[in-house]
Amino acid sequence: MDDLRAAPPPASAVEVQVLGKQIVNGLPVRSTRPLEFVTALAWGGGEASLTTLRTTLFGGCAGRSAVATLAYRARRMGVETVFDRYRDSYRLTGRVTVDVLEMMAALRDGDHRLAIWLYEGPYLPASRTPMATRVREILRRRVREATDTVDPDLRDRYVARFRDLLDVEPMNALDELVG
Repeated sequence: MDDLRAAPPPASAVEVQVLGKQIVNGLPVRSTRPLEFVTALAWGGGEASLTTLRTTLFGGCAGRSAVATLAYRARRMGVETVFDRYRDSYRLTGRVTVDVLEMMAALRDGDHRLAIWLYEGPYLPASRTPMATRVREILRRRVREATDTVDPDLRDRYVARFRDLLDVEPMNALDELVG
């Protein structure tokens, strides 16, 4: 009799939340750096060169071991990565979803309800790295660009949810009465 075994279930994706919080698979994470490392790899389609990572994460001012340390810390969080020495790059070895990238895809696809649902706050607000600053700029630009295409029935929720990205001042009801 043959040893028939069911195929293993597909590996579930590691869920990374970096919008307004720092969570990997439901567990809070204190350090922003490994989350930025994972975001950079996911943004690059699952792979990024060592040079790109050094520039993106450290402004070019980092030794080889700095990125290796982030890869090690990402693995400790449950995000599997490997270094390909022939390509001089790091690669995600499993499926990873990052909420900021899902939100940007939702905006690109015109799925404003999903974008509203995904947005929990700014991208890694405590981080001041070149990458964090750039991601926030891109997110702000994409939210503004999508504003004109939002369904009128959803516009108030959209503006309220993305107030910090749209630079909308909270309205004071008394100002409206006095003005």
